[in-house]
Amino acid sequence: MKFVHLTSKEFEIMKIFWQYDKPLTAAEIIDLSKEKTWSFNSLYPLLNKLLKKQFIKVVGNIRTVKAPSRIFTANISLLEYSNMQFQSIFTDSDKKMNIGNMLSYFCNHSKNSDALIKEIEEWIEEH
Repeated sequence: MKFVHLTSKEFEIMKIFWQYDKPLTAAEIIDLSKEKTWSFNSLYPLLNKLLKKQFIKVVGNIRTVKAPSRIFTANISLLEYSNMQFQSIFTDSDKKMNIGNMLSYFCNHSKNSDALIKEIEEWIEEH
């Protein structure tokens, strides 16, 4: 799948879907957004953009006291999104990025680089 960029606001919404891993209404997304104070007027355009980008999908409708509400769920997992980002970085010939540079960065900036190196070595042995 081709990498599709998410804006910071779209990514914040996706993090809620990934964290709770269940279908959500717009009202539930607002309730679960501890760091953001979304309004319905700001949330609906973002949900529609995520629908258009196929990051979420509608899985049903529910009748609430005020109005009918759509129920959304993530269509792409955090792992799939991360993989799309990595593929985009490593297949772009204009960028000077390779796996060695990435691993070097993580090892140099990790709080516990010895544990990270051991985990990488174990992964290499398994694969």
